[in-house]
Amino acid sequence: MELDVALENAGLSAAKLWALKPLIEAGDSLGVTDLADCIGSGKSNATQIIDRMEAEGLVRRVAHPDDRRSVLVEVTDEGKTRYQIGIDLHRQTAERMLRQFDESQRAQFVTFLETIRISL
Repeated sequence: MELDVALENAGLSAAKLWALKPLIEAGDSLGVTDLADCIGSGKSNATQIIDRMEAEGLVRRVAHPDDRRSVLVEVTDEGKTRYQIGIDLHRQTAERMLRQFDESQRAQFVTFLETIRISL
């Protein structure tokens, strides 16, 4: 909830932030299906997210160089800027939430997260 409010104030949502992530990490454009796979979504849902992000100037659709039937999605400079703001807000929110736990509890939490990461 706290993160949602912070992101909303930055003009983002969690869905947009996590849809920007694979585009930023790819360092290039991605196809809609590839982006949908990266965010664990169906193509229809990914298209709706892309539509909203495109309307806000966070991404743009470009023609696929090898397939005229396909389009690629690439992040804009505004999208990169807003993504970084969103990631910073995410980090700040997580740090604020973790401060309520003592050192032992934080260590247990990190161990738990590492266990989950390894099992995935």
